[in-house]
Amino acid sequence: MAPDGGDTDGTAGPRGPFGQSVGFALSELGYLVARRLHRSLADTGIEPRHFTLMRVIEENDAPPQSAVGERLHIPPSTMVTLVDQLESRGLVERRSHPSDRRARVLYLTASGRDLLDRAVSIAVPFERSLCAGLTAEECDVLLGLLGRVGANLGAHPGTHPLSSAREDGHRGSRDPGAEEAFGDLASKPGRGLP
Repeated sequence: MAPDGGDTDGTAGPRGPFGQSVGFALSELGYLVARRLHRSLADTGIEPRHFTLMRVIEENDAPPQSAVGERLHIPPSTMVTLVDQLESRGLVERRSHPSDRRARVLYLTASGRDLLDRAVSIAVPFERSLCAGLTAEECDVLLGLLGRVGANLGAHPGTHPLSSAREDGHRGSRDPGAEEAFGDLASKPGRGLP
């Protein structure tokens, strides 16, 4: 171990007093982002996990429900509940799969598309406010570095670890904002997301 707390192989180690570590900063920021997005979307009547699910349905033409669950790492029983919630509000509908009668495909209804447009109009300025003071290049660098940290943790790009049970079998914080899937706000043509 090097005197500064780093390893002798050149990798970073603990730095400074409590609260000045990468893990602490990511935890604090993740909590704040989740809570604020949850509050921002409150007027739409959907939660961040519904927003994420609707975005995935929109960007894939009639995806099978099971494939969406797999992509987002959502257990089948949780996926059924989320789709039931959206379907009961008339935002999503399930239809028979054209070639597999056991499977269902998901579609956004006209109301679902309208609500998703409204949610995106909230999420875009929210994302911009997160990145205020950063250049586009700095955002790219930040996303690249965060992706590398995520890879170290075995993260799946475009998913949130609380969208399903953690590997240790426990759930995260009971705060509803922290438990919602923030989702992949990666750029989608025509949607204007940064």
